[in-house]
Amino acid sequence: MILKKLNEKCKRDGGLAVLVAIWRRIRKPPVLAHPVTAALVALARLRQGGVVVQLGAFVGKTEFDPLYAACTRDLQKIPGFTLLLVEPVQSHFEELKRNYRKVPGVRFENAAIAERTGKRLFYRLGVKPEDFGFPAWLAQLGSLKSERMGSLWEAYEQDARLQAFYRRH
Repeated sequence: MILKKLNEKCKRDGGLAVLVAIWRRIRKPPVLAHPVTAALVALARLRQGGVVVQLGAFVGKTEFDPLYAACTRDLQKIPGFTLLLVEPVQSHFEELKRNYRKVPGVRFENAAIAERTGKRLFYRLGVKPEDFGFPAWLAQLGSLKSERMGSLWEAYEQDARLQAFYRRH
């Protein structure tokens, strides 16, 4: 089937064009950008100000956060650009501010987003998972709703070791 389509394309477009297209594909495969990165690059191309809000910003500079790289590389060059980083956990919030201290146009808010104002319980791990040999991303889990950190977590997490560690801490 593939050979038949390739043969038809050669007849239609000329053999050389097809070979060039194949060579480009082999030599340099397309890079699929993270959706957040793609959106931020598009925003940077507009060259106008705007506001990007990240809820649950954690510490910012991690392998799981495409926003940090895009902001430090592209978005800081846009006049009028503002990045609002919201992080409810105080220790993560302080590290977040340190990681973004040299990036202009960044504002910080140490808060959780809820349906009403006031103090609330925030459910999260009480230890650093890496200290126990578990993935760092577990530290990013948190919620104002206990069911999200309890029954919902257990319903979706299939790894029994992760479940047991999470319940313990």
